[in-house]
Amino acid sequence: MKKFSIAQLSLLLLFTVFITNMASSQKNEWQELPEGIEELKKFEQIETIAFLKEGLWGFINNKGKIVQDARFEYIGEKTLANSKLSEVKEKDKYGLIDAKGKIVILPRFDKIEKFNSTLFIVQEADQYGFIDAFGTIVQEPRFNPVNKIHTQFIKVEYEKKQGLLDTTGKVVLSPDYDYIGYFANNGLAMYIKNKTWGFLDLSGKEAIKGDFEELGNFYDDNLAPFKKNGKWGFIDKTGKILAEAQFEGWDNYFVYTEKNYNIVKKDGKWGLLDKTGKIVLDIVYDDIKLFGGGSLAYSNSNLISVKKDGLWGFMDSNLKFVIEPQFENIEGFSDGIMKVEKKEFWGLMNLSGKLVVPIEFEDLKYVGSEEMLTAQKNGKWGMLLIPMTKD
Repeated sequence: MKKFSIAQLSLLLLFTVFITNMASSQKNEWQELPEGIEELKKFEQIETIAFLKEGLWGFINNKGKIVQDARFEYIGEKTLANSKLSEVKEKDKYGLIDAKGKIVILPRFDKIEKFNSTLFIVQEADQYGFIDAFGTIVQEPRFNPVNKIHTQFIKVEYEKKQGLLDTTGKVVLSPDYDYIGYFANNGLAMYIKNKTWGFLDLSGKEAIKGDFEELGNFYDDNLAPFKKNGKWGFIDKTGKILAEAQFEGWDNYFVYTEKNYNIVKKDGKWGLLDKTGKIVLDIVYDDIKLFGGGSLAYSNSNLISVKKDGLWGFMDSNLKFVIEPQFENIEGFSDGIMKVEKKEFWGLMNLSGKLVVPIEFEDLKYVGSEEMLTAQKNGKWGMLLIPMTKD
């Protein structure tokens, strides 16, 4: 009995699958494959059968007739949700074929990728354009860069100016803007145009514009900072001024799960505004930050770190002192744990303001474990095994 190699058996199996997909009248009719075919493959989105010959892919129909010569180095496995087009590669350029394997877009692009549910993004040199699900080039490559900034919009840049396309590739705003930001949850995005600052709404209209020297984003969807005459104030999402321009600085990373506050600076001191623009903590503090501070701030904490007369203390979200100012220094230590210094000795405090390590060590170092740390005492380093509870 003649023995077959694994490669021959694989080809025979693929050919058998190919034959079973023929029309019913052809089921029992043997069809000889064109000479030189090395492999057969069925792509889900393509009606014809792909074949491999001399390292290149082509297509045959259910009668074994070649409908597309072997010319493609690559055929994409996936396509858009409502499209039967597939990405192909020829001589290091990319194009699109239809469900029958016929070329719809000649391979001319450096790259073709699925961008969203309705568009392919294409690249030519360092410029980008779009093709829809039917193979129509809706935007020739001319943009650089391209970013999706909302479920409704694509931000594009042309000759150093920015504009907006919708999700079908249609121009909503021509590239006339110096800058367009991301849309906040309130449906507003900051823009700069000819040195004018404002906010766009979801219709692409310039909803808020005024005599602003600078703007900040709506980080809590209610207040946005504006600068006028060198001072900062706050507007709401309608453009109404809630706090007049009077502050030297502000901090936009101060957001709580229970209450939202904005840190503001005036005459060298810091205080807090609520989301209506009202001062709710007098501007008398040397510094204010979240428990942990900066990149180590914990949004699930209800503690506010405040510094007065050179000492740090902690308030709750109702702005009542949990621990009066008494620490010379505070540092973020690990997730939910603060390192505190008093009279040149260090300890650790959790989110509830409780000491989990007493203030009696010359230094403490995090080693990557929530139950172990190294500690220096009397000039010597040792190891502490403790429950690092966060509450």
